[in-house]
Amino acid sequence: MSTIPELPENLWPIRDAAIDHILNGKSSPDLQPICDWLEDDGYDALVDAWSNEEVALDFDAITEEKFNDDDLTDNERIDREEITDALRLNYARAIIKNEMDEDNCLNPSLHSYELKRLNGDSIILGCMLVAAGQAGNYYEWAGLFKSKDQFYESIRKQGYVTYSELEKITDNEILLAWSKI
Repeated sequence: MSTIPELPENLWPIRDAAIDHILNGKSSPDLQPICDWLEDDGYDALVDAWSNEEVALDFDAITEEKFNDDDLTDNERIDREEITDALRLNYARAIIKNEMDEDNCLNPSLHSYELKRLNGDSIILGCMLVAAGQAGNYYEWAGLFKSKDQFYESIRKQGYVTYSELEKITDNEILLAWSKI
């Protein structure tokens, strides 16, 4: 069993500057050394708590690509005159379910790493771990946040929906995103 590595002491000044940036409005440090460590030696510290993290679906991209009347008529083999909002909703929910079930490995996982000082002050460094097929995984660093909730909110603002929130998408939200082309 592997142990979760601690942030090396040589990175503590960057950690402290990052905490001061978020909590006290001081200038932002270069986080790249911490990111590099998390991508390599600190990998277990970032992804070990897999069950506590989320997977996200790029809802905006899916709605733009697949939520439209042309796709609905082509894939369901119906005429345009037969389209109803109920059919649109059923089709959209099937797409969402399919994206969750079959493309799970292609949807980014969200990970947060707590940067914590000995005095208890802490912040979150967030990232998305994105699968790139045979090229492996890559990290999209989201930045520093006061909390994990704030990190997740920033992901939502980018058009992503976490798996735990997919069932909360309302019919109205789907229909508003639907293109009737």
